[in-house]
Amino acid sequence: MDARADDNYWFALYKMTATALGTTYWQDGNPSTYRWWGPTDPNENVQCIRYTHTGFKDRPCSVAFQYTCKMAAGTS
Repeated sequence: MDARADDNYWFALYKMTATALGTTYWQDGNPSTYRWWGPTDPNENVQCIRYTHTGFKDRPCSVAFQYTCKMAAGTS
């Protein structure tokens, strides 16, 4: 477990395939080219990507973390 668990959250980025070099996409289907992998990631067997203070980490999608999402401008 990360030392700062409160900094771990899902942010709608995922790998299309569960491979270390899988193409990443945003939840809305747009591709992502930005990478900030943590020192021990990416892993081979998972698709969901979370943010941590040390970089992106991929973990099973079934793990519970807080999350952030995008809203259309002007909505609340």
